[in-house]
Amino acid sequence: MSTPGVEVRLHDTILYNSIYRFDEDVLVNPHVLGAPAGQNPVMHFRYLPGARTFRHYLRSFDYAWERGREA
Repeated sequence: MSTPGVEVRLHDTILYNSIYRFDEDVLVNPHVLGAPAGQNPVMHFRYLPGARTFRHYLRSFDYAWERGREA
């Protein structure tokens, strides 16, 4: 957490995905009941004009980020 340019926040929002944002890329790790995160797929979405999936996950990320607090 001491790496320049990296921010970590904590929140109490119930999530069904772990979402990691890197500028124009989003990594989504869906949480499947009964399986640890490491045993589930990671989906990679990149921003493309007009593409909906990136924006859909980014809105979810922003919702949790805005309600979070500094770690």
